[in-house]
Amino acid sequence: MCQQDSPCAIKTKKKLAGALKELMKTIAFDKITISDITEKCGMHRQTFYYHFQDRYELLDWIFLNEIIEPFTTDFSFENISEKFDNLFETMQGDKKFYQNALKTNGDDLTRYISRIASNQFKELYLYLSRESSKVNVLEDDDLCVKAGFERFDVIVANILADIIIPLSKVVSKYMRKGALFISSGIINTKEKAVEEALIENGFEIVEVLHMNDWVSFVARK
Repeated sequence: MCQQDSPCAIKTKKKLAGALKELMKTIAFDKITISDITEKCGMHRQTFYYHFQDRYELLDWIFLNEIIEPFTTDFSFENISEKFDNLFETMQGDKKFYQNALKTNGDDLTRYISRIASNQFKELYLYLSRESSKVNVLEDDDLCVKAGFERFDVIVANILADIIIPLSKVVSKYMRKGALFISSGIINTKEKAVEEALIENGFEIVEVLHMNDWVSFVARK
């Protein structure tokens, strides 16, 4: 049996990942079994369980290796355009798989994206904050207000709920009184948590929009 993280193990994981991706082009994730995956790539179930606890962990591995790590590794202001180009090219290359993945049951989607992406993007946010502070350090309160605080009439965030929730704690200081904070990309299982966070941080909910499994909030400062 291959040692974990050895070239042999990585090769096996890629075969299992390829099988899941191929199945997800035509079958919903929550309908796919471990047996379906192993039969697709000609492996035994025990081989699957040696490398992954369940299909969720395999899906985690695919997103981590194909989307999250390539995007966040060596990320900088200079290469942000290239990073997004590569991200979209990757998803376009496996269009059917990613389309099906985004139609996954809400609990499943939240489970595998939130577990990986929220931590990775929080690290990315901290990195960008550090880089920004190196370029533009403002210590005078009046200068900060002129530079950006209480300046904007509308702020839009189309990102994971696990990012929107902490963002709602700090974004209002950049908004004028009566300004709108529009948040979208929220899976419906996180609707209540986002609503509570917005209200707790002083926002008035103006409108809530629903489209399939997704939710968008319009909130006023």
